[in-house]
Amino acid sequence: MKRNVRRPHVQYPGFFLATVNSFYPKSKGFLVIPNLALIAVPALGLRFSSFVARKATSLNPYYITGFSDGESSFMIIVRRRGEENWTVQAVFFICLNTKDKALLECIQSNWGGVGGFSKGNSNTMQFRVGSLSQLIQTVIPHFNKYPLLTKKRADFLLFKSAVEMINRKEHLTPEGLQKIVNIKASMNNGLSDQLKNALSSTPVTRPVFEVTGISDANWISGFTDAEGCFNIHIHRSRTHRLGAQVQIRFQITQHTRDLELMLRIKGYLGCGNIEPHPQRSTASLVVTKFSDIIDKIIPLFEKYPLHGAKAKDYEDFKKVAEIMKENGHLTHSGLEQILKLKAGMNIGRLGKPL
Repeated sequence: MKRNVRRPHVQYPGFFLATVNSFYPKSKGFLVIPNLALIAVPALGLRFSSFVARKATSLNPYYITGFSDGESSFMIIVRRRGEENWTVQAVFFICLNTKDKALLECIQSNWGGVGGFSKGNSNTMQFRVGSLSQLIQTVIPHFNKYPLLTKKRADFLLFKSAVEMINRKEHLTPEGLQKIVNIKASMNNGLSDQLKNALSSTPVTRPVFEVTGISDANWISGFTDAEGCFNIHIHRSRTHRLGAQVQIRFQITQHTRDLELMLRIKGYLGCGNIEPHPQRSTASLVVTKFSDIIDKIIPLFEKYPLHGAKAKDYEDFKKVAEIMKENGHLTHSGLEQILKLKAGMNIGRLGKPL
């Protein structure tokens, strides 16, 4: 006679429902996977953790450029002063979640302490360089020597042209101001409605440049810290003994205007596929082949490490890869460990105490 063996139910504090695909059956707050112990899923209550970037005394300049390609902005600010006068300021700007405060401080330190910090909205902080001398002596020379690779480079070149005009005091003349407004109209999102109503403009032609290959792997690390993602996908499967299939996935997403660059990144990594989004103007470089992740992706980031908060997701991603390499995902204990790691990654890390 077959005996009914009751498996113990295992609880992992800090888990929440969104960590595993919603198609699994659920009962009274517990996630149920066939042949696995119950895993507790308390109510969702997010808060940002206190994790900050690793303490890096020096950042490779190509890392800074890669990160800036993903996260920075080059801005020309035009404000009315009085009835007929206008002020013009050039600003290099990065806004991040406060968990990456240490990374911003490290960038500032590597640039000799230029710029300053201010609190943004909610849980964000801003690093800004608005001093004309610091832009001319530090920021612009950096991107001249270690050029941006995305279409943001066109914004930088326009920004650089405006800074040179400001340095020559041309913005103090009506003709010079008009030229700067025309430049601003071609940068980023163009002119605000307020400026459009107050000033006429004829946008200049955006610079065109050839997309070059990746010259340094540190650029990949910086760009990944800005735009990359390490994911663990768990799918229900009738063909797997435990009823679940595990897949690890590395991904970088960009606007389709940078599709040529994405192809260059794919060629540099030697793996992955380009997947256009069906409803958005974005495309992703996706690597899911396990041997590529083990032999190419992980060795890359071991040699050229991440420095932002995303480094913690990478470490958990690597742990899952190590479990899978030993076929641990095919066991109850291994799959439960993977579920626990997955629950603390990406958005799950927001509520994870250290």
